Amino acid sequence: MQRVPRSQMEAHRKDAVEQRAELEESTRQALNKVCGGHSVQKAAAMISIPKATLQGRYNSHKNLSDDQKLSACLSRNHSFVAVFSPNEEAVLAIYLITALNMCNGLTEPEARKLAYQYALANEKKVPQA
Repeated sequence: MQRVPRSQMEAHRKDAVEQRAELEESTRQALNKVCGGHSVQKAAAMISIPKATLQGRYNSHKNLSDDQKLSACLSRNHSFVAVFSPNEEAVLAIYLITALNMCNGLTEPEARKLAYQYALANEKKVPQA
């Protein structure tokens, strides 16, 4: 991966966001062609996207219901599950900062354990590790 100087990071990030949006739109067009009867290979060639990408998206797309197909996100899905609300997260952050300022800081594993205990105490749904 090419390193980008700090002065150019914002412009580089905007370019990457635009490229992902274009890939999502072209993938949607190619999926429409495949659903319309074209083969995956022909649709990928017509839209100029990798065949393997289109095949993977089509395999996951064909198992969705009609309502889900309309709203399906076709971009990469590197998501995470938010356990805490923004307010709860702020309270936890303030607690950790206060403990740090009192020379009672926690190590990273201890802070994670504290956050886990806080989630259990508030009866939050905690994802499996």
